[in-house]
Amino acid sequence: MTNSRPVADEEQTRAKWWGDFEIPEGSAGRWQVGPLTLTIVHFRSEWRVCRDTSGDAGDPSRRIDIPAEFSREDICELLTRYAASPGADAIRITPILPDRSIAARPEHPVTVPARGEVAIYVGSPLWLRLSESGITLLEELPAFRPSLTWWGPNTIEGELCYASRTAGRIRREELVNYAHRAITQVRIVNRADMPLVIERLNLPVRRLGLFSSEEGVLWTEAVVLERRQKQDFAELRLTKAPPDVAGIVERVSEPRDQEGTDLFRAFGSLFK
Repeated sequence: MTNSRPVADEEQTRAKWWGDFEIPEGSAGRWQVGPLTLTIVHFRSEWRVCRDTSGDAGDPSRRIDIPAEFSREDICELLTRYAASPGADAIRITPILPDRSIAARPEHPVTVPARGEVAIYVGSPLWLRLSESGITLLEELPAFRPSLTWWGPNTIEGELCYASRTAGRIRREELVNYAHRAITQVRIVNRADMPLVIERLNLPVRRLGLFSSEEGVLWTEAVVLERRQKQDFAELRLTKAPPDVAGIVERVSEPRDQEGTDLFRAFGSLFK
């Protein structure tokens, strides 16, 4: 279905900013996705993609304007030009998860009692995949690019990740529906006899897809982090769908990586 109208203010928290959009030659579209303002202009035989960012990771804005005003003299932070295929008048925007794992640090550590469990909700930044007529990939760009950090027990074993601060909400009703973030439910199961304090955790988001709820919230599959008795590590397991609290959902995008194990090891040295 083609979207081609401005989004009214009262619809902001439910607005669907992704999908297929008709942009005939000589016209433009503009998207506000959190801190990112994206303007796509269709000139003769050319697409111009202009992006500006407010730099505010907490910006909740979302808006679509098609058609949008534009000028060849407009200046933006980053302009990219692409050759347009003859007769191509549509752009597809698909939200996807980042190209690196997310090392998420809750604002406050979460303590799981001995033999207890808790579910927390973690937000991950989104990338936008732009394609012409839903076929030809133009580019992928972040709505907000987080900083890099190292995840691992030492400087040899581990991986480079994106760092993300998260509220680590425990109650679903406290979640904020940011346009540029997806929500993952992480169920933490502590089978040991000692409390487990979670100061940060690693989400392998390349293995996660995206789903949209009826409220316009983007969810990933739920994950389970389990620590067993007398183990110096925890296991992170991917499930096949978002949690029940997400309600009725539809798939929006597939995982970047679809091959490999659904079981990951998180090193105990990162759980202090």
